[in-house]
Amino acid sequence: MRTSAGRIEADACVLAAGSYSPVIARSIRLAIPVQPVKGYSLTLDMGDWAAAPRVPVVDEDSHIAATPLGRRLRIAGTAEFNGFNTTVDPRRIRNMRQFVSDFYPGMRPYLASTATSTWAGLRPYACDGVPILGATPWRNLYLNTGHGHLGWSMAAGSGKLVADLVCGDTPDLDLGPYQLSRFR
Repeated sequence: MRTSAGRIEADACVLAAGSYSPVIARSIRLAIPVQPVKGYSLTLDMGDWAAAPRVPVVDEDSHIAATPLGRRLRIAGTAEFNGFNTTVDPRRIRNMRQFVSDFYPGMRPYLASTATSTWAGLRPYACDGVPILGATPWRNLYLNTGHGHLGWSMAAGSGKLVADLVCGDTPDLDLGPYQLSRFR
């Protein structure tokens, strides 16, 4: 395999580059049906709010999740199809702040003065919403990509399944429904 550091010899290689997996695979003429979908994150300081939330909440209607992290509240969500653009759209952040105000009225006094952190990141979505795991037509090249917004949640399990394949062990789960070959 060739890298920016030169050529690396390996018995096997796992392509697990998230939204960039198809870009890298293109160099060997391997098509991976994964596209980047931008998601947003807003972190708010909850100050001395006595009734601060203690458990995560997911609002399916607004596609937003709120997770308490000590004295901070992380709001994450939305899905924007905008290629590899990670620019933060202030309108999306305003919508997330409005969610906090509506869902947590007790947080309103802290919204104007709270320290915040905002960012946008790319989630690798497979075209059918199911991760792509396992072997490729290239001998000893394996995939672990396409997890969408569940990437962090599925990372350890997916990594274990693909590691089993690389090591020649039988995975604990049938990878048939997750293989790249399902798109052929």
